[in-house]
Amino acid sequence: ASKLIDLKKENDEKTSLANELYKKLSPTSIENYYKCPFKHFFDYGLKIRENETNNFDGRDYGNYFHMIAEKFIRKNLNKIGGLAQEEIINQFEEIVVEVEQQDRFKLLKQNKQNNHIFAMLKKEAKTMVLKINYEQKYSNFIAKYLEKPFSINLDDLKLNGVVDRVDVSGDCFRVVDYKSGEVGRSLKDVYMGTELQLFVYMIAMETLLGLKPIGGFYFPIGSDFHKDKTLKKFCLDGFVLSEQGVIKDLDRRFGEKTESDIVFVKLRNGSTLNNLILSTKKNTFTENGFSCVLKYVNKLLNQAKNDILSGRFDAKPVGTSFETSPCRNCKLFCVCSFKQKENENYRKVYNEMTEEDFIRIVEDGEK
Repeated sequence: ASKLIDLKKENDEKTSLANELYKKLSPTSIENYYKCPFKHFFDYGLKIRENETNNFDGRDYGNYFHMIAEKFIRKNLNKIGGLAQEEIINQFEEIVVEVEQQDRFKLLKQNKQNNHIFAMLKKEAKTMVLKINYEQKYSNFIAKYLEKPFSINLDDLKLNGVVDRVDVSGDCFRVVDYKSGEVGRSLKDVYMGTELQLFVYMIAMETLLGLKPIGGFYFPIGSDFHKDKTLKKFCLDGFVLSEQGVIKDLDRRFGEKTESDIVFVKLRNGSTLNNLILSTKKNTFTENGFSCVLKYVNKLLNQAKNDILSGRFDAKPVGTSFETSPCRNCKLFCVCSFKQKENENYRKVYNEMTEEDFIRIVEDGEK
């Protein structure tokens, strides 16, 4: 009996501490909780941060491209897609000056060794804004909302966030997230809770705008200078409904061509304007499958909220090995018990998920 009392006291203390530490959540913080609860506690509970330096890191690359993209689209919100190249470049030069006046980039400029990095970033960013204009020229989904804030009530806690871009076509919308670094779009990761952002954005915007969500896309931005130098690298990549009208709206040239250079969707040979046949079903959905994935994500949001407020911060990272887990770049290894325990295994799922799996989970209650 005394052990049960002690255990209840310990759980009550964890819950009390968690409720003091966490007043709000974000899509990224929930993804990071599912990646590793222990690391989440240090990052979002204790809010431990490294000291700022005048050296570039991954966040700086992403912020640089993100700011330029947002300012460029906002400046041309009602005419994007119809700009001449000379006008784009003139605007770009003005935007770069504005962005580099931000405090963080002024600090980085004090380090002369960063000059070559700024030069490469600028060159890459110019290609990016040209591609944004090009993508909007051939898409029926037109950028309408930028930096759109939202708040989702998870009982006694709020999940807050900002959507980089919402594009609208008729009564439908898609969300676009500027993503630096590697882009992941796997239903297996959605199932594990580590790839929820796009779906959370769609859930929030459907309520806020009263429009129908048809997909969520990453717009890859970053400093992968050693990779493909063509405009193809800036293609939208994500999850989408497989309806004919939706696919056609993504790129008006579908039917005349089977592969797009503005979105990673490919058609089978033999597709026609009136019969668009996708070459793969991966990350594309029927109406019912799409609805079930959104419902499943809602369940994960509430589950994460309950676990976080219960003080559950076990060192249980997701992955198949050290190289594929959050452990690889984690600075908490010295205080983490995960690798110090014998026979400790990563949380992982072996097979890729399909929309049918999510239908069974949501509609049939399958574990």
